[in-house]
Parts: sequence; C-alpha cells; structure tokens
Amino acid sequence: MTPILSICIPNFNHGQVLGQTLDAVFCQDLNGVEVLVSDNASNDNSMNEINRFSDHPQLRVFRQPSTIPMAENWNYLVKSANTPWIIVLCSDDILLPGSLARLIKAAQSQDAQAVFFEYDFLINQQRVDKVPFYQSSALIPGMRQAEIFLKGNNFPLSACMFRRDLIQQISWFDESKHFCTDWHAWLNMSAIAKQVLYIDEPLLLYRHHAANETNRCVRDLLALEEVIAMKDEFISRQEITNRSILWGACSNNLKLAVLYTNQMAEKGFSNAAEHYRGQASELEQQLVKLGPSPNSIAAGAPYPLPEQAEPVKSANLCLR
Repeated sequence: MTPILSICIPNFNHGQVLGQTLDAVFCQDLNGVEVLVSDNASNDNSMNEINRFSDHPQLRVFRQPSTIPMAENWNYLVKSANTPWIIVLCSDDILLPGSLARLIKAAQSQDAQAVFFEYDFLINQQRVDKVPFYQSSALIPGMRQAEIFLKGNNFPLSACMFRRDLIQQISWFDESKHFCTDWHAWLNMSAIAKQVLYIDEPLLLYRHHAANETNRCVRDLLALEEVIAMKDEFISRQEITNRSILWGACSNNLKLAVLYTNQMAEKGFSNAAEHYRGQASELEQQLVKLGPSPNSIAAGAPYPLPEQAEPVKSANLCLR
C-alpha cells in the first residue's frame, strides 16, 4: 500500500521515554504509514533508542547537527513527509494499539481535512481517564471549530492528524511562537478547512510531566501573552464581532491566568505568580466590559457539538 500517513516524531533529550513512543508505533500495522524521526542534537541516549528500530523499512531518521528551535524541527519533519496526511507525535507520547489503522480508515471514509481525536493522560506511568471534549464524534464545519479554538484548546500536538496541503496553506507551523505553536496551527487550519472530524475515542496517551515545554513557557512568562496576541490577531483578521465568541475567548484567557497563578504559587515562583495575578485582574475588567456571561456558554465538558456539526457513529469511522 502506498503510504498515506506520516508519523513525524521530533525529539530532543527524551531518550528515557522515546523507546516507549517508538515501541507503540512499530508494534502497530504500518501498512500505508511512514515514520520520520528528527533528533534535535540530543545529548542523551536518544540515538541509541532510535537505532534499535533501524531495521524497519518504514523508518527515516534525521539528526540535526545542532539544536534548532522547536517549531523549526517540526517544520523540517512535515516538509520531509511524502504523504497526504501527517501526525506530529511528541517523542514522549504514546499512540494506543490499533490507533493508526483506525485513523487511516477514518481519513479515507470522511470528507475532512483535519482530524482531532481524544486521548487519556499518562501520569507517573499510570493511565488517567480524561473527559471527552464533545458529546459525540462528529464532522464539524472548519470555521465553527476555529471559533471553539478561540475559547480554548483541548488538543495537544499529538492528538491531531491533518493534511499536508492544509498546513502548507497556513505557511507551516509559525516559528515565531514559543508556547501556542500547535494551538495557532489548529486555529488557522480549522478556519480554512471545509470540515474537521472529531473522534471521541481515546487513541493516544498524553504524557504529563513537569519537564515538558508547556510548563517551561508558563514559568518563563511566555504563555499567556502569546495566547492573547494570537487570539486578538485572529479575531481582527476574521472580523469576529459575535459577543459569545469574544466573551468565551476572554473567559478562557482569565481561566489560564488563574491556573498559572496557582501553579506558580504552588511551585514557589512568587514573581511569576504575581505576574499572572495581575493579568487575571486585567482580564476580569475586560469581561466586565463585555457584559454578563452569554447563556450559550456550557459549564464544562463534554460540550454540545458546534452549530452545523453532523454527529458520526463509531461504526461509520471504522473504529470498532
């Protein structure tokens, strides 16, 4: 079968867990799949782990001569892919058994340009269930999903499969971003996609630990400013005036500010906590100016499907 899906795995110093990620990929049916790994000049045992799989014909390995920015390494991989569909799999996350065959079948059977799928957490080597984002699997108009992404991002880098030509249309991952690189891509790809597919079945384990890039960006005060600037630019460019969407976007910013305040306080980073506390106060004032909470905003997951979304049965996705 001609490859239709590239699993692109960027790695930097994840040798301790990289073997688990690769094992989970190579134990699956790789018919129609190519696997690309780009090691970002790691100084641990990463290459030893990668070389354990060198006899697999589906594997292509790249080693950067020196460490490059994270998003540049992502782009190096997706531009190297020779397939119409791509998953960028973080080198510490784990695809669940059978997930690749299911995703390929879903891509072939549905008229979508991007696929977002559910995941559970992996914390201290234990699987922790996560509440699904939506009430059911569905085909969703791209712009409707983009409006949801303004109100928050529930999908990490590894939990999306997208067409290569779709990310090319948005000029690849934005290498100027440090924190919301994937969120920025999901927002802008959804906006130009005719439809996106949401799968409510967990197909991934997302590893949660203090060393990941998200926690570093929060600690370094990069996180919230970047998110707010991303949303403001998108809202201006798309000329969005719907109060429910604007309120939801600002409310999510406030939620993040409070979350980061508490996280930094618990970890003893008092200056960072005070920084986010000040941002939370400013965002509270912005919400006051926007008026009371719209009745249409749901309290929590699983959320109702967006307007014009079409529920899809698991049988139609070939998931069971």
